[in-house]
Amino acid sequence: MKKPTYSAPDSDLFEYQPPESNYIAEKIRQTALSLKSDFYFGKGGTAVSFVRYQIAYIEYQARKAAFEARVQYSSRGQSQTFKAAPQPKAPPARAARKLDDSLLTGKKPSADIDKKQQLATPGETIPIVFGKRVSNIGGVWVQPSLVKAGTKLFVGSFLYAISQGEIVSTPVKYRAWAGPRSLAFIDDQAITLQHDYATAAEIAAAPDTCPIGGGTLFCGVETYSYLSQLQKAEVGAVYTYSYNPSNYYTTRFITRGIGSTSNTVIELTFNDMYAFNSDNGADITSAYLAYLGLDPTDVAIINYNPATGGGFTVGTIDDFGTQAPLGPGFLGIPAGARLVIQFTITAVNTQFNPALPASTGTLYGVQQENIESPYNFLTGTYSQSGTTVTVTATAHGLIVTNTVYVEITSGNGVEGTYTVATVPNANSFTYTAGTSLTTSGNLYLPLTPGADNSAYADITFLRVEGDIYEPPSEGSYPTTTKQLFIYYEQGIKVDLYSGGLVGGVYPRGASNQFVDLAMYLFTIYKRADGADTADIASPIYIGNFASIVAFCNQYQFFFNGVLEDSVNIIDLLSQLASYFLLSFLSVGGQYRFEPLLPLDGNELDETALTPAATFTEDEILPGSFNKSFYPITDRQDFIAVMLYREANPSEIGIQRTIQVSYDTTALDAPVEQFDMTDFCTSQNHATTYAGYELAKRRKSTHTISFETALIVTGLIPTDIIKVDRQRISSAGDDRSEIEWYQISSITFNAEGRSTIEAEHFPVTAGDVSSIIDSMVNDSFRII
Repeated sequence: MKKPTYSAPDSDLFEYQPPESNYIAEKIRQTALSLKSDFYFGKGGTAVSFVRYQIAYIEYQARKAAFEARVQYSSRGQSQTFKAAPQPKAPPARAARKLDDSLLTGKKPSADIDKKQQLATPGETIPIVFGKRVSNIGGVWVQPSLVKAGTKLFVGSFLYAISQGEIVSTPVKYRAWAGPRSLAFIDDQAITLQHDYATAAEIAAAPDTCPIGGGTLFCGVETYSYLSQLQKAEVGAVYTYSYNPSNYYTTRFITRGIGSTSNTVIELTFNDMYAFNSDNGADITSAYLAYLGLDPTDVAIINYNPATGGGFTVGTIDDFGTQAPLGPGFLGIPAGARLVIQFTITAVNTQFNPALPASTGTLYGVQQENIESPYNFLTGTYSQSGTTVTVTATAHGLIVTNTVYVEITSGNGVEGTYTVATVPNANSFTYTAGTSLTTSGNLYLPLTPGADNSAYADITFLRVEGDIYEPPSEGSYPTTTKQLFIYYEQGIKVDLYSGGLVGGVYPRGASNQFVDLAMYLFTIYKRADGADTADIASPIYIGNFASIVAFCNQYQFFFNGVLEDSVNIIDLLSQLASYFLLSFLSVGGQYRFEPLLPLDGNELDETALTPAATFTEDEILPGSFNKSFYPITDRQDFIAVMLYREANPSEIGIQRTIQVSYDTTALDAPVEQFDMTDFCTSQNHATTYAGYELAKRRKSTHTISFETALIVTGLIPTDIIKVDRQRISSAGDDRSEIEWYQISSITFNAEGRSTIEAEHFPVTAGDVSSIIDSMVNDSFRII
């Protein structure tokens, strides 16, 4: 931003009044009194008395200070106004960019690993996890957002959005952490991790099939399960819960405590209970008690075990079953609003049944598990013989080829997602199990008819089931978790253009090659198709992929990272290519990658170069040659601070920093930072690129541009050319000036002239690249 400029003080040029504080006014008065001289001071032909000039100068300084403080003093009167900086206009569709830029939605691990789990936000970009661990280099650490959470028999279920595409690696506990705790060492060793993934074609064929397994997490937003806070066994404790009376409502309670609680119950009177309509806050306690057929003096007993007449033992689950919807308008509660219940504990009885001994343990309280849905979770029975399972469930509404999740609540059947094989009648159907058994029992069917689950297509979700909640303090049962971190040795499955055709097709698998990432990005935007192997059909020239991949392998230039922002593909590839010592070009209507430095096989070329073309005075159009030197500040040595990311499978990957400079560079030299944390997990990669930047800065001094009438269609950016010109001097020391350059752009006009822009590409006496020679042979200091 351009700084404001201030004209020399002139009392006739600006208006100023002191603020209500008389400090500046008094200063002006004292200055005027102390100056008795009538000397005149000339400025621009205007005579101003010395006193007036001094006064004007003080006013000028005050106005300048006020301007810099963004305070404007009124020129008419004594008031002062504070003005804020102008509000910048926001570009269209700014919301998605703000989400991408927010540190709260980042998918790469931050230094703070002991933090709350970040929740997915509507409109948040689903990241792409790309990478592959090879020779102990690479792999990707991810901190995903939590999309859904639920509970089943008080076992937590958590769903995280990992990546667009299908992740190759299978998730394992010893590569996952909840905050600073490895899941492999959490008390609950029954924790399981599983990926849920469905292709776009699979979802399109059965859009009402939810690809999320487990029977606890549901694709639609209308169906959900959750844990309520602990209803504490403390006199005076207040507890509040709510539900939507228009939904089906399933409730279970679990007893929390320590020791024996077999004769302990919690008591409350309905005088201490209140019911409210969440829509308008109306007190509907009397109407609700009347509906239940209760009197305010009645007593409710919590944790009561009807089998013993005492209390439930710790860990016992009391299933209240499913309550049918009471319908919109129940007690005046409209659709979408909730019935809110609040009650106060009046007593805790440790010997409720006098015939039994008093409890010796401590009852912390009971915790409530709830499942709400506008759809009926049908209960039923099943009988399995071999692999054929017959289900009896009244009015199930299913037809052949429907898919349904079957949750087994008793017997040895295997729950999961199955396809309906036959429908003998309205109250029964059959499916084929994967395991042959003879068993029977009870089940329920969480049906969501008519759902459209297309939003879940082509996304890998991680489903974690088990107790990963924060470690509780005594008597506390938290319902929140720490941030999940997980390491993948192999990222998403892509067409492996880097390996070439195998049997006439490109194999599919995980990759760490930049060229494979580029092709994948074009594929998801339908600009490339791995099944079409013709070079002409590819948006990127693939004829040099083999040599580029060999070069990247030689110097460990691998991509292992998370793409988490909504970006333009061309901009992204253009910006990242240089970190792999590549340039991303558009040549002849097709994109292509070319090395930034000459190669000899798969290594940097340390032999004499041969220019792609030589231009002399005869080929350069008169008056078109221009040479521009870099500013001296852009040519001095500096210290390169390289940021990259660790990828140790045993430790959460965090950002690392190294400093690279020439041995001869002063320790207090200017510092420049290069952020490679999005993809770089190798220190060798970071130091090699730092060497390139340092050498280029030290060796390359200028750029040129010129026009030529030659046919230069055989040249492309990154080609090395030689320019041989005669330098004519009035001193008579004429000489030939030969310099080497690397083409940065070529443009053509209608008159048949070509404009070439190029950067200085110095060579040694033996025509070896000076940049490569410096990278290979000079000494660098790495801290």
